[in-house]
Amino acid sequence: MNIEQARVEIRQRSLLEVVDLAFRYVVDLGGRLYLKLWLVYCLPWVVALYACARLLELSWWWLWLIAVCVGQAVQAVFTVAAGRLMFQRTTSVREVTSQLGSRLGALLGALLLSRVLLLLSSLVLIITPFVWARFAFLPEAVLLEGASSTKSLGRAGRIVQHDLGFTLGLGLWLTVLTACVMVASEVLGQALVRDVLQLGEPLGSYRDGGSVFLLLGYTASWVMSGTLRFLAYINVRTRWDGWDVQVRFMALRAQLKEAR
Repeated sequence: MNIEQARVEIRQRSLLEVVDLAFRYVVDLGGRLYLKLWLVYCLPWVVALYACARLLELSWWWLWLIAVCVGQAVQAVFTVAAGRLMFQRTTSVREVTSQLGSRLGALLGALLLSRVLLLLSSLVLIITPFVWARFAFLPEAVLLEGASSTKSLGRAGRIVQHDLGFTLGLGLWLTVLTACVMVASEVLGQALVRDVLQLGEPLGSYRDGGSVFLLLGYTASWVMSGTLRFLAYINVRTRWDGWDVQVRFMALRAQLKEAR
């Protein structure tokens, strides 16, 4: 990554500033690309899961388990997109897909290993959040730094070792944002179908354990989650690798060259 060409100012930020930046990043930089990626990678999952609920009569608990398992992997699409948009004015769905595809095997392997360790940590609930924090930037270690499945586990842990509190706060924000998007999607969707169109609840309801609107909200939250985690990763690397100092020196060097 050439940090001198970053389209977002490289500086140290608080967690609240990173969250604020993530909203603006999604709207201003992501825009149509994020929408296209969601239609290609997320909407089919909503259709497939609802089809399983209706045709195979799977319980919503099973559907949510599937959705949670695939969520981290699908979020990687937006991690790659956010990384490309940070340094490029334009990028395409094909370019994002190509970059993701070249690292997909390593990513799935790393996610599988980390989820096994996370599951084992759940035997002692008090340490589970800390184990999650250790693997919070696992996709970035694989996709952006090119680490292998096994080496990415250690690399992700080293990234957060000095910013554990920041990373735990990030996990809380990711949870809150996901819940808010899901609730908003359910309320608006049910208001349209049940109250405006007077069709009842043909697409399910939270009272049944799930609905199409909750699934839409959950997959929509992947856009924000992938972007927020990427920007938090940039913030942590900036703080401990001195990227902001490097940028200032680059700017100073450019000014000196112009003065000559």
